[in-house]
Amino acid sequence: MLSTHAILSEMISNPTMPRLSGRQIRNQYLAPLLAVCIVAGSVFFSGVIRQGSNKNQDSRYFYKAAECWREGHSPYDPKVYFPKLHAEFAGGADGGDFAYPPTFMLVIFPMAFFDRQIAAGLFSVMSFGAAMVLFWSCYRLLRESLSSPLGPVPWCWLTLASTMGSIALTIFFGQSSVFIAAACALALVGSKLNRSWLTVVGLIVATAKPQLSFPLLLFIPLFEPRQRKAAIIALTIILIPLAYSAMIDPHIVRSYMDIVGSNRSLDVNDPAIQIGIAGLL
Repeated sequence: MLSTHAILSEMISNPTMPRLSGRQIRNQYLAPLLAVCIVAGSVFFSGVIRQGSNKNQDSRYFYKAAECWREGHSPYDPKVYFPKLHAEFAGGADGGDFAYPPTFMLVIFPMAFFDRQIAAGLFSVMSFGAAMVLFWSCYRLLRESLSSPLGPVPWCWLTLASTMGSIALTIFFGQSSVFIAAACALALVGSKLNRSWLTVVGLIVATAKPQLSFPLLLFIPLFEPRQRKAAIIALTIILIPLAYSAMIDPHIVRSYMDIVGSNRSLDVNDPAIQIGIAGLL
């Protein structure tokens, strides 16, 4: 397939070569460019740039968990985690249990090497990247479903879905749902296109919320034989943070389950009011 540069060069050197019609230019260039600009601009300004009293309120828990791991401590140990959390965030960290499995370490560990403002900004930027991965993954799934390049109407629907408020709101609050949605979509794209590395990345990140991604984590290895190797690679990589967590906390399973039970008992974690999860689902 000729590149855009090669096509333009050929058109210049060969005036008789058929030129693209206005509809082709609109469908192949203008509609995708406009969609990317609208989605990226909307998510970036509403999620990353916008300020407010609740800005990055949840990323603080990821920051302190990453700091615990960096220092060789378990974030599931209340005697270690909560003093560190309350020492820096005081009363603004109520109900701040870290109830994510150790596999989330692979996403948030870089936050531990910065101060809290930079770490929060880093998480926002990573979340924005995840939102754009989600946008691209939905585009690929839609294109494979239609078996043809997208026209203006599919691009409009895709843009509308990708700019819904829950995506930017999740990034604004510093929550993780965009990561999980993007990971699930990426794993589906990898399975659909037989791109194992996409499946591996998607499966690894999706384990951060197994209560949402469990069907995907189960069905891809069971019903996609071509992706079983990718599932094995993902499992092998996942064992690294699990092994590290077990080394610093020999009772990791019990510690984690205690934190999950405590987290579920909080009114703020009622699924009925978790805007990010509900909207993204």
